[in-house]
Amino acid sequence: MSRWRNWSGVIVCTPRRLAIPADEAELAAIILAAREAGECVRPVGAGHSFTPLCATDGVQVSVSRFTGLRLVDQATGRVRVGAGTRLGELGAALHDHGLAMPNLGDIDVQCLAGALATGTHGTGVAFGNLATQVTGMRLVGADGQARWCSADNHADIFHAGRIHLGALGVVTEVELACVPTYRLHYRSGRIGWDDMLAGLEARRATHRNVEYYWFPYTDTVQLKTMDETRESPRGGGRWRRWQDLLVENGGLWVLSRLARARPASCPRLNRIAAAGVPRHDQIAPAHAAYATARLVRFNETEYSLPRAALPEVLRAIRTVIERDRFATNFPLEIRDAAADDVPLSPAYGRDSAYIAAHVHARMPFTDYFTALGEIFRDHGGRPHWGKWHDEDAGRLASRYPAWRDFEAVRKRLDPDGVFLNPHLYRVLVGSG
Repeated sequence: MSRWRNWSGVIVCTPRRLAIPADEAELAAIILAAREAGECVRPVGAGHSFTPLCATDGVQVSVSRFTGLRLVDQATGRVRVGAGTRLGELGAALHDHGLAMPNLGDIDVQCLAGALATGTHGTGVAFGNLATQVTGMRLVGADGQARWCSADNHADIFHAGRIHLGALGVVTEVELACVPTYRLHYRSGRIGWDDMLAGLEARRATHRNVEYYWFPYTDTVQLKTMDETRESPRGGGRWRRWQDLLVENGGLWVLSRLARARPASCPRLNRIAAAGVPRHDQIAPAHAAYATARLVRFNETEYSLPRAALPEVLRAIRTVIERDRFATNFPLEIRDAAADDVPLSPAYGRDSAYIAAHVHARMPFTDYFTALGEIFRDHGGRPHWGKWHDEDAGRLASRYPAWRDFEAVRKRLDPDGVFLNPHLYRVLVGSG
């Protein structure tokens, strides 16, 4: 047995076995054997979740051999993809076929299945989270059966399973609705705190994608916008990569080392970081424009909120940070997402804003994240399933109108709880 750690190193477990099945028959045999032995089975991808979703002392099942484009339908724009395919690799492969995903997040190292299962999202008022792009999936359940689930086949499983936390089974293949490839004009620069709040609605109406990074203890915000364009690519290449590595990663690494040594210096360090926000103006294919390299490791919490609550919540967060002097040298990230109908989606039934907070992987974060969680809950916040939170089913069920729809499907597909580890038992059932 060997230890498994997630990307940040905060989640550690020692599974009895790490299984890497080559096909669905082998996967089914693994699940059935574990069920017979009374062991927990947890699927694992890139390990980029900050909750113990993948942790188990039973069997971890990697989807790393279920990869690549399986089918491309140019007429409909639908593609079938191995569930273990990394988002960055998928974007490049789709581009080669003249296609793209309608939207993506700002990190692309996750595997497709994990990103979908946890409710990963990008930004933009016209776009739902990545799960809204799913039109079908192959799911191997606790009974060892592989089911193709779509709006026309096992529709209730499809409806619930687009965000399923690995609690319904192991996804091996996903069908996505793609669009013709497109280019994005990406701009980055600095604005003030008051300007950010005053211009929220205007920027949502003006830009395809809008993202803010507010540096605590300062009035400085990094504003990133992206808009579709037919102009030729420019402004990328080696210089952009060098800026990303030197400024956004190298500089952050240095400041994080100083913050770890002297946590009380975070306000001053944030002012330095804010002054160094780079100005970018770039045009690139969509898959190359969304993501930014994240080489400095961190832990993260993130909640979805009713969009109208965003200004009030941001002001409350600023008050708490400055009052309690939390040690963080990372900016808060602010994004938007459209309402959707996925039962466990943080954006279910409401147009949403997301706020994410980060702390260096080797610095304490629990008190800070807990304080933010209280603010989020006071405003109807729902946690991103892959980001740190201390919620349980007793508090969550009332915030998800279709909670019972998901739970009914889960109980039917996995009556013995094969896919429930202690974390999922607490989050979905209520204790453990």
